[in-house]
Amino acid sequence: ITAGIVDVRNSNPFDFLIGQNVRSKLPQRFFNELKSRYGNQFYVREEGEDVAIGKAMEAIETCLRRPNGCSIAPGLSNDLWTYTIATSVVGGLIAGIAANNGSRSSSNEPGFSLRWTLIYSPLWGILFGAFGLEPILRRTSDLVPVAANTCVFLAASVAAYLSVPFLFTRTPEQESDLDSR
Repeated sequence: ITAGIVDVRNSNPFDFLIGQNVRSKLPQRFFNELKSRYGNQFYVREEGEDVAIGKAMEAIETCLRRPNGCSIAPGLSNDLWTYTIATSVVGGLIAGIAANNGSRSSSNEPGFSLRWTLIYSPLWGILFGAFGLEPILRRTSDLVPVAANTCVFLAASVAAYLSVPFLFTRTPEQESDLDSR
C-alpha cells in the first residue's frame, strides 16, 4: 500500500491508495470489500474506528503474507453468515419438497422421488452450494460454519419432505368435491 488514508469526515473512513507491488497480490475488489465490511458507518459506530482500522490492517497483513495474496477479504462477517444460512434453508426446503413430489401413492404416504429431486437440483444446488457454502469456503478455513449450514440444509430438507403430505394432500371430501364438478 502506498498510503492508507483514514478520513473521519466521510461516512466510510477508508480510502486506499494501492501501489503496483501490492496490486499484484491484492486486487481492487479486495480493498472494496474491506471498505464495505469494516468501513461502513454501522460497523464503525458499533465497533469503533480503532477496531475497524485494526481489522482492516489485519486482513491486509494476512493476505500480504500469503504467497498468492487474496482475491477477497478473509473472514466471515455475521451478516454474510446469516445470508448463507438463509439460502441453505431455502435450498433445503426446495430439495425436500422436490424429493416428495409426484411419487406418493393414493394412501398419501411420502415417497422419495429422485427424478424430481434431480429436476430441481439446479435451483436447490445453487442456493445451497453457491450461496450457502461457497462464500464460507472462500473466506475461512473454519469448518464450523460449513457444518452448521449443511445441518440446516439437511434439517430443512427433512422437514419439508415430511410436511408435504400435510400441506399438499387433499382429504377424501375434497376429492369427492372435485369429482362431482
